Amino acid sequence: MVTTVPAKLERKWVGPAVGVTVLIVGIGLALMSWRSTVGPSAVAPKAFFTDDDGATYFSDRDAHLVPFDHGGRPAVSAHVFKTSTGKMFVGWEERETDAALAVLNAIQQAEEHPDVPFKVTPQQRQIISAGREYKKPGDKGWTPEPPGDGHMFAATMSQSIKAPDGSTVEEVRLSD
Repeated sequence: MVTTVPAKLERKWVGPAVGVTVLIVGIGLALMSWRSTVGPSAVAPKAFFTDDDGATYFSDRDAHLVPFDHGGRPAVSAHVFKTSTGKMFVGWEERETDAALAVLNAIQQAEEHPDVPFKVTPQQRQIISAGREYKKPGDKGWTPEPPGDGHMFAATMSQSIKAPDGSTVEEVRLSD
């Protein structure tokens, strides 16, 4: 004897079954989307760099320690400005000293290998804090960052930039 489900009863479950399926798929897609923005595959913020003393600039991920090798030439951070007429140019450059770069590379290596004990010494902290240098494009040498607040010095550098055509300038910031 074959038992059949009445058509009315069969239709009664179709709506809720479709609703639950859509809800589960929606939650799955939302989780995948959220994971892609917070997980290791998230896009790193970008910054400007130059490898020709500010004559040109390029953008890349901001995770670089500077200077770094860019096609066989050392690339450093470039602070790019835009004039009120739309012209963009490198206002000043920034890099780490060789000593600071060595300490920062050691820290980066330690972060990649958490199983190996590593502790930053007070001497290494001092090397890092005194290890940033600045210059404007065309200057012959690099100027060490003065002791104190590096962010304040960077702000002062940015305020000192003048547009080649005399117009007002604004520093260009890159986002993701």
